[in-house]
Amino acid sequence: MRNADSGRLSWGYHKRLLSGVFQILSRIGDNRAYRIMINYVKSLDRQIPIGALELIADLLPSFSEVDLDEILKIATNQDPLKSAFGILALFQLIVQGKIPFEKTEMTKEFLKNYKNYVYYLDSVVEQSLDYLKAQEEPNLLTFFNEIAV
Repeated sequence: MRNADSGRLSWGYHKRLLSGVFQILSRIGDNRAYRIMINYVKSLDRQIPIGALELIADLLPSFSEVDLDEILKIATNQDPLKSAFGILALFQLIVQGKIPFEKTEMTKEFLKNYKNYVYYLDSVVEQSLDYLKAQEEPNLLTFFNEIAV
């Protein structure tokens, strides 16, 4: 991992090794593995493929405790790559239902005002907002179940 952090391992040449490392970390699933993944993203000082960021973001919901405030902080980063990771990770947390109810409004407000001019993430932001809105609206099936009882 130190070689990856130092930039000696590039995603272009070592994608199988690096993706394997992140897969293993997600299977370990403890707080230390989570910190390694987050710190890797926070310490990026060069471009990596967006697919690599998507992989890491896709694996985050497998951890039992994900710090939403930290993900939002990464999403507000001035670095467009880190900010893109924050949005991709936030989307995965929303889809997996890992956003606490009390932080839903704050998350929606953040997404409504989000801009990243380097990476096209408008569709991800739009899908995230749609998903959060759908969670608020009463479910028709739930309505009929309540009537039947």
